[in-house]
Amino acid sequence: MTRRWIAALIVLALTAIVYPQAPARAADEATTVSGTGEFADLKVTVSQTSNLINQVVSVSWTGGKPTVDTSVYLDYLQIMQCWGDPVTGPDRTQCQYGALFTDTRGGTWTGSRQVSYGGIFGEGWTDPNEPIKPAPGENAFVPFASVTGGTVTAGNGGEFFDASTTNEIPYGRTLANGTGQEFFEVQTGTEAPGLGCGEELADGTARPCYLVVVPRGETEINGSTGDKRPHNWLDTSPLEATNWANKIVVPLKFQTIGKACPIGSAERRTVGAEAMTEAMLRWQPTLCAGTSATVYGYSQVTDDIARTRLAGTDPGMIFVNSPAAPAATTNPQVYAPVAVSGLTIALNLEWQSGFDATDEERLREAGGSPTSN
Repeated sequence: MTRRWIAALIVLALTAIVYPQAPARAADEATTVSGTGEFADLKVTVSQTSNLINQVVSVSWTGGKPTVDTSVYLDYLQIMQCWGDPVTGPDRTQCQYGALFTDTRGGTWTGSRQVSYGGIFGEGWTDPNEPIKPAPGENAFVPFASVTGGTVTAGNGGEFFDASTTNEIPYGRTLANGTGQEFFEVQTGTEAPGLGCGEELADGTARPCYLVVVPRGETEINGSTGDKRPHNWLDTSPLEATNWANKIVVPLKFQTIGKACPIGSAERRTVGAEAMTEAMLRWQPTLCAGTSATVYGYSQVTDDIARTRLAGTDPGMIFVNSPAAPAATTNPQVYAPVAVSGLTIALNLEWQSGFDATDEERLREAGGSPTSN
């Protein structure tokens, strides 16, 4: 008699092997880093900085100056993910930023990698600390140097990232009480191949990366303020040398990704509903690294199809959300809980009251507050 294992007890034993990789430990929960110079009162906290996968973390801060919104912003945070040397940290060329340059909440170049400023608003601006100079008749950009060795010398990301794939946050607003919060998508080398975060290095460790925050105040690269800019907002890129010098760097540590199961090994097939796909993706590298050198394959099917597979003899392990009807198969069935999953539909709203509100002071105090539903 063929014995059927549906989400079997043996899987419970296997999950015990890989379980330490999944939950966030106490040391992973939060890291706080302070600003310097004019931003010395700013303290940025990242909710999790170790044991990371492709996930969302909270980036919150205190001690900021409230964001001014006249038509575009003053006093805000620009947030990005970078790769870099584990000792010296990231260089501005190693940061995923500049794909959202069309975002109109900022000045002309605040969302870009461009560090030359011509035209009516930027004419004559020069950063004394900027080594990148434009060639005659051309613009100057901070190049993006990918972890793969490829470099984009102009534009905003090239083949490595664009507006649909980038995780940058160009305008993080600070509330009237000096606090703020953004939800930042941490990307691995799978989602951001130009960064390579979490890829296995030669020593077997996962490539670390960095979350970089560039705080922006009310002063431009030439020291001008107010109407001398000549308008009341910022225009220059956070990658500009003078702006980049104010950066706040938070190291990020990742789980190892991209560890393939050995080719040519015996395969133990499994199928199951969509809810188990993410779990199997995380378990497979450890399962394949066992002494049996067995490849654990997984095919995603609907829950209805998964239950119909119980009538056959292969595969011998099936993950289902609900049990099959007793008459559906004569094969013995052994059920055991393996994972808990749920579907969440969330909407992140930001409230920003206008300056002509009836009770302006009260409404602006709440202006920009994030609300999740």
